[in-house]
Amino acid sequence: MDKCEKWKLLVTTDLSLSFIQIMELYQIRWSIEVFFKESKQYLHLDKCQSNCFDAQIADITLSMMQFIMLSYFKRVNYQQSIGGLFKEISHELVMDNLVKRLMEIFWELIEILCDMAGIDFMELQKDAINNDAFTKKFITLQTPRTLNKAA
Repeated sequence: MDKCEKWKLLVTTDLSLSFIQIMELYQIRWSIEVFFKESKQYLHLDKCQSNCFDAQIADITLSMMQFIMLSYFKRVNYQQSIGGLFKEISHELVMDNLVKRLMEIFWELIEILCDMAGIDFMELQKDAINNDAFTKKFITLQTPRTLNKAA
């Protein structure tokens, strides 16, 4: 078995969402969680003891403004100062986004063709995943970085 034996499960009641859409929503939610964790830990977001509603709103607003300024400062001063490494990582991210979008288009196209041919798309996916030859060919199409993210 693989190194990681723990499963990660995402549950949704919206069955119309694709896997890609669920992951995009999860990424957004995760960035919100990181924001609150860092704001509480470093900017003392939850430490205001005032009973005044306006003071509470002002404290939250100032914490958010501090977070935005610090994030901007970090992006400008630390990522660009690395030089060539930053450019290489940026290029890889652009390529990963391109591959991701092309894969989304590919699966949407397959789903449309399945609908036209009267084939159950979910059954086709199950058959493809269970087919070792297909899985090996599919893995060779993926970049190592994409495979690491999927794992």
